[in-house]
Amino acid sequence: MVYNGPSKGCRRCRDRRIKCDQRQPECLNCSTRGSTCPGYRDIFDKAHRDETAKVWRRHSRHSRKTVTLGAPPTLNFVPMQISLPRSILSDPESNALNFFFLHYSLCQNIEETCSFFSLLPDMYAKSEVSSPLNRATAALALQVAHLHFSRGGESRMASTVYAYAVVQTKQALAAPAQSKSDSLLMTTLILEAYESAKGVFGREEKLSSQSHTHVLGSIALLKHRGPLNFKDELSWRLVIATRNRLLHHTSHGADELAAVDAIVDIWGHGNVKRPKGPSVEADTLAFRLSQLRLMVTAENSLNLQTIIALATDIASQCAIWHSALSSTWRPISIPTYTLAPSIQVASTYEQMAPTVYTNISIANSVNRQRTTELGCLSLIGSCLANIPHQEDGHQTGLPYTLMARAQILVDEICASVPFLTGDVTAGELWSHAVFVPSVVREPSYGSGRGCPVPENTTKHAQQVITSGLYMMYGTLTAVLRILGNMRTVLRDGQVRWIIGQVDRLRHVLHIT
Repeated sequence: MVYNGPSKGCRRCRDRRIKCDQRQPECLNCSTRGSTCPGYRDIFDKAHRDETAKVWRRHSRHSRKTVTLGAPPTLNFVPMQISLPRSILSDPESNALNFFFLHYSLCQNIEETCSFFSLLPDMYAKSEVSSPLNRATAALALQVAHLHFSRGGESRMASTVYAYAVVQTKQALAAPAQSKSDSLLMTTLILEAYESAKGVFGREEKLSSQSHTHVLGSIALLKHRGPLNFKDELSWRLVIATRNRLLHHTSHGADELAAVDAIVDIWGHGNVKRPKGPSVEADTLAFRLSQLRLMVTAENSLNLQTIIALATDIASQCAIWHSALSSTWRPISIPTYTLAPSIQVASTYEQMAPTVYTNISIANSVNRQRTTELGCLSLIGSCLANIPHQEDGHQTGLPYTLMARAQILVDEICASVPFLTGDVTAGELWSHAVFVPSVVREPSYGSGRGCPVPENTTKHAQQVITSGLYMMYGTLTAVLRILGNMRTVLRDGQVRWIIGQVDRLRHVLHIT
């Protein structure tokens, strides 16, 4: 009888000792019996199994000498000098892209932010290597990674890739089909973010003129695209992301009334359904306030009573927004003594219990709403200060109820500082584990266990370094700018504490 080696049939046929036809995905015997075919064993493992012990036992049994197992022989290895290409040893672009997507894009939830970062991973994956979007993303990733891990200015490699992406973008603008594509609009947003990134983690606080030019280019593309802005949710999300980037420029005093009016015209398109959600509504309220401020600056025809009425309406919408938040979006107060001592020293305001949120994007959106409402109160106060009292001709100050509301808003922002900044201090970025506050949310009715807040503490600590520090820096500087002459409405020492936190974050982020 000829032996053809071990059976290659499925395990069930081998156990029953019957011939297996070895069909895939299941053999005929198993399918006929209605049984699940367990599959076929790994023939490679069977052919290359280690039989050293088996051979040793056979040799010991038949040998006339008593064989003892001694120490293994000493092997002298001669080290080999292997020279690997630099592309294998280190690929700066790939490393930068991995860092960027891990810490900025893949952690973003499209329902919780208006940033284009949440849209970028999928669009980048579908782009060609030589496309403007692909090259602009690589330039942004290189610049962000450079700013995180060095104290220099612009990365030379990033600037080279950026220049190439700008040339490609100009060529794409000349092509009728490409000029209206979603990818080209996204490219202009990435180029604007690249210019802004040089001031985000350090080196200069003002937005560059080139960044301003890119955001105006994005607005021009929106106007050029026309109805394509409403074709699907991605197109709408790009409109929202463009509006979000424009807010960063209007808040820095740039004359953007024409650009704002263009966004208003697009946003007012009533034939299609726009994306909704707390983050979108918070941005909409902030955009309305920016539009009102630009109108006040550009037009002298608006009387003070009209400005007060419009600002009051926006403030009322902010209150409605807050009252409609789900439990996932609401902050949770925790006792100060439960925080790590390093957090208490670095970022806790002693007059307020710290608050935690589900994640960093929600915390930033809630603070966006707070600064918007605070801006409305500041605008109302400025108008009232210019209205003489009817009886004695004295100027009217901010009513007590609005002063109390301003104090509450600033307190809530101060309470969020530990969550968004942890215990990070100057010179410690990426140098050690960051401690952040957390709590377990009480279980809802009918559920057996609570859920941790934030959802993932390790992930949140990483996001504090990459995003939270700058988010909080922007919020606190906005508070100081909004309050202006209203700083006296806050309790003693609070403005000084806020300035101290701004200085801490300025040193951490190396903002000069």
